[in-house]
Amino acid sequence: MKNIFSLIILLFFAMPVFPQWTWQNPLPQGNYLKSVRLINANTGYAVGDYGTIIKKSDGGLSWEVLNWGDPTFYYSVYFTDVSTGFAVGDDGTILKTTNEGITWTSQNSGVTNKLTSVFFPNETIGYVAGEGGVILKTTDGGNSWISQSSNYTGRLNAIHFVDPDIGYIVGGQGKILKTSNGGASWIFQNSGVTDEISCVFFIDANIGFAVGKYIGLLKTSNGGDVWSYQHIPGIHHLSIVLFTDDSTGYVYGGGLFAKTFDQGENWIIQDPGIIQVMASFHFADNMGIAVGAKGTIIKTINGGETWTTMSRGTLEYLLSVYFTNANTGYVFGNFGCILKTSNGGDDWITVNSGTNAHLHSGFSPSPDIGYAVGFNGIVLKTTDAGSNWIDLNTGLYRELNSVFFLDTNIGFAVGWDGTIQKTIDGGSSWELQNSGTEVLESVFFIDEQTGFVGGWYGMFLQTTDGGLTWTSRDVGTLDKIYSIYFPVPDTGYAAGGLVYGSGTILKTTNRGVDWSVQVLENTNVFYSIFFTDPNNGYAVGEDGAFVKTDNGGESWTYAKVGTSNFLKSTYFTDNNTGYAVGCNGIILKTIDGGTSFIEDVSKSKSMYCVFPNPSTNKFFIKGLGIYKEQTFINIFTISGRRVLDQQFANKTLIEIDASNLNPGIYLVKIQNRYGSDCKKIVIQ
Repeated sequence: MKNIFSLIILLFFAMPVFPQWTWQNPLPQGNYLKSVRLINANTGYAVGDYGTIIKKSDGGLSWEVLNWGDPTFYYSVYFTDVSTGFAVGDDGTILKTTNEGITWTSQNSGVTNKLTSVFFPNETIGYVAGEGGVILKTTDGGNSWISQSSNYTGRLNAIHFVDPDIGYIVGGQGKILKTSNGGASWIFQNSGVTDEISCVFFIDANIGFAVGKYIGLLKTSNGGDVWSYQHIPGIHHLSIVLFTDDSTGYVYGGGLFAKTFDQGENWIIQDPGIIQVMASFHFADNMGIAVGAKGTIIKTINGGETWTTMSRGTLEYLLSVYFTNANTGYVFGNFGCILKTSNGGDDWITVNSGTNAHLHSGFSPSPDIGYAVGFNGIVLKTTDAGSNWIDLNTGLYRELNSVFFLDTNIGFAVGWDGTIQKTIDGGSSWELQNSGTEVLESVFFIDEQTGFVGGWYGMFLQTTDGGLTWTSRDVGTLDKIYSIYFPVPDTGYAAGGLVYGSGTILKTTNRGVDWSVQVLENTNVFYSIFFTDPNNGYAVGEDGAFVKTDNGGESWTYAKVGTSNFLKSTYFTDNNTGYAVGCNGIILKTIDGGTSFIEDVSKSKSMYCVFPNPSTNKFFIKGLGIYKEQTFINIFTISGRRVLDQQFANKTLIEIDASNLNPGIYLVKIQNRYGSDCKKIVIQ
């Protein structure tokens, strides 16, 4: 009884979380960073996509991921002192921290609009702007927010205040709004342009600057009464402007910085030497940090003269992952990228592949011997556990998408134009077995005689004579089949879908003779499927999709791994430990099977609301995405017994009939493509 009571107390204080994956590449993380703010030369914060909040506390040498994985995108961060800060984002979200980012609490904004910018002229007075012309103000340090009238319904992008009363907001259609009375009224200024303005900065009450992708640089010397265009030779598509003192300022656009020492009369071009787009930068004296696409972080310590990259790891498109044991694994990707880990992914070392060809698939039939295939028919082989790779020069130049070996000698590779090729001598020679028109994406053999190949538009072939002949199978779909896996000889799975369409998972229990559709109505294509045993399977795909089954595919738990990067391949070394790789160099690792049911966390923001609580005969669910997505509801007792399963689509409010539930405490698990969440409810 005491243990049950302790569990009940724990459930009252537990917070739902998203699938528990950790970044292994790039580091500190790979989501798009939208805003950065430095408190001083040592401490700063950045926010971005999928709930990403990161912090540096040692001058930028390393960054700590404070939060990521929830569906909220954050667009702006601002700190009023070393402890107190704010982040704003989707669905009217305003977060506040008072303990240096350790915990964040959600503030009641009173709106559901996308919020794009936050600015505090002092510790108590702050402003937020966003889409739909939203302007919010606080006078109590963010504890409460009051809506202000902008007389505009378009997008507002950026705020800057000279003091608590005088401020400016810029946005779409060339809009510049000014207030001189703390936002009690906002007046449109004549910017002289009609294209979007992305950023604004004022040195003092008179001198200010605004930039936009198609407008260049605008300057005013009379508080915005008149704005004039300023040309900066050699830089285009401006998106950011910032001054560090009365004379020194920076703009960014088109991959370049420009710096002025005389309030914009003259500019010096500074090339950071990177190709990723920067979304935000901030300075503390001569030390500056810029953040942007693919989680890129760059740093200068000399006022922008030179920049160094602080984020680490490859950003190449990664297409395949394979492990030979719990610690040793390989990742293959574009431009000959091969990475190897010998410590379960804690470190990934770049291996010289000797080629610039894209490598689409890798396979290791033994700890020492491995193969990789890819562009223009390339086949690479290693015989020393990945230390060295040689090009086998097969003479077959059709692009290869998948490779599979039964042992160190017998293997198959498939690819474009219906290509199926086989080797019986460890890759020294290859025989072309099949040639057609469709693209083949995956190959898998369950023994020397029986194998399967899947490809575009429902193409599915089976051999029962070691590849001498191939028979077409009707699998009941015209979707592309990207991945095949058989955990046991009789039972197998295939995954795929239509690009930017529905995802599909198929299952057979009679060695591929008949197939049934398991997952059809899903908005994400699956590129890879993997099983550790007949019951436990995993699939990953488009837009960070992840699904898991623990009952041989009878049901699948759908979740997001906390990124919009496409996931191209997954591999699990046991039921709990797995990896997913994909575009922009993403390597993620889980040690809990990819989904956590409930867990204590410090962030108190939730996706869904369950009410009334306590309830009697019925209760309701509202929250993110239920009005336009298929949403699955599972109800469990506190002992973990499932007592209700329902699914809904296109509902603005979900009603649950609780009349058959006994009085007690229950867990309500809610999941759709935005992720999963768990709420506690008491039935009286």
